[in-house]
Amino acid sequence: SQIEELITTNSTPVRPVEGFKTTVLCISELLGEGIKRIHNDESVSSLFKIDSNSKK
Repeated sequence: SQIEELITTNSTPVRPVEGFKTTVLCISELLGEGIKRIHNDESVSSLFKIDSNSKK
C-alpha cells in the first residue's frame, strides 16, 4: 500500500517531500509543559498517555 500522508513534528527542520502530503505538528506546548514539570520536580509520564476519548 502507498503512504497517503507524512506526519512529523517541528522538533527539527522539515523540508517538503515531493509526492507526499506532509503535516507538521507543533510540539511547543508539549515541550514547555515538560520543562515546567521537570523544573517543578513533577511527573512527565502523564504527558504521553493517550486519551481514549480523543479523535484519531
